[in-house]
Amino acid sequence: MINPKISVIVPVYNSEKYLAECLDSLIYQTYQNLEIICVNDGSTDKSSEILQTYAQKDERIKVYAEKNSGAAVARNFGLQKATGDYVSFVDSDDWVLLNLYDSFVQTLNKVKDIDIYMFNTGSYQKGMNDVVPLRFFDIGDWQNHQNEESIHTPADCVRPFSRNISAANKIFNREFLRQKQILFPEKLKYEDFAFHFKALFNAKKIIITDRIFYRYRRVEGSVSEFVTPKCFDIFTIVDIIEENLQSTGLFEQNKYALFQYKYNVYGQHFTFCPPDLQEKFFAEMKKRVIEAENGLDYAICQRLTNYFHFLHIKLDDFAAYKQYSKTIYPNS
Repeated sequence: MINPKISVIVPVYNSEKYLAECLDSLIYQTYQNLEIICVNDGSTDKSSEILQTYAQKDERIKVYAEKNSGAAVARNFGLQKATGDYVSFVDSDDWVLLNLYDSFVQTLNKVKDIDIYMFNTGSYQKGMNDVVPLRFFDIGDWQNHQNEESIHTPADCVRPFSRNISAANKIFNREFLRQKQILFPEKLKYEDFAFHFKALFNAKKIIITDRIFYRYRRVEGSVSEFVTPKCFDIFTIVDIIEENLQSTGLFEQNKYALFQYKYNVYGQHFTFCPPDLQEKFFAEMKKRVIEAENGLDYAICQRLTNYFHFLHIKLDDFAAYKQYSKTIYPNS
């Protein structure tokens, strides 16, 4: 019987409203062999006091205080401190079901030596009934899936760029992360994207389940809250993803999916760009999607989802594309 130690890394920044609920969902897990690493990322609210209170009543909780540097730095710091066989990431405003780690260990005892255990997520929004049916991935994106003991490799994923970009809905083998030098890129927004894809493309043994074990809290707010000059980071993140595809020998298999991902993700992040920077963002986006088309079969490209979006980026000038983007992202 395998009873691995699991390191749960919780970056904390100004989460006083939700932090207790998050920590309760960890300390009351039906599987108890956990270490809970809380990295206080320079919080200015009462998060620090809440963390200390919980640390005093549960010796598995380790609290570290760092200056505010962002979630990537906090998670990487947590990975340095982790001593578990497996690693899980939980955001401090979310929570997990109480049988998450027990279910994982039951599967681990049947399959052994899992690189990534992937489960689904339901989002939660205050005022709505329980879990909003928004899952982080579709089980149908994976070939050869028969049951929760089916062993997968990256080659089984037919839509690798479809939604599933979070580190939170996975449990990782810590030695696997160490050997492949998988960390969150620091000082960049969208760091989850790069971490997820490097882990996915390097994994040899992936187990997936459609069961919802993680509750992602959706806080109601304006789309304008996402507008930031850091939207330009998406270009660097996509470069990192492409480099990982090349280094793992998976580029040829996924080059059309990557092409599709580029024009979709660039177009989405155009809407997150401050108005005074949108023309600059459009110019970079246009240059990159035209370069991405080089060497691809035009007939295959035409069959890709949202190919018309690529054509608008390629053929339109800035003013025309800005107007067009409002038709596909009306709330931007």
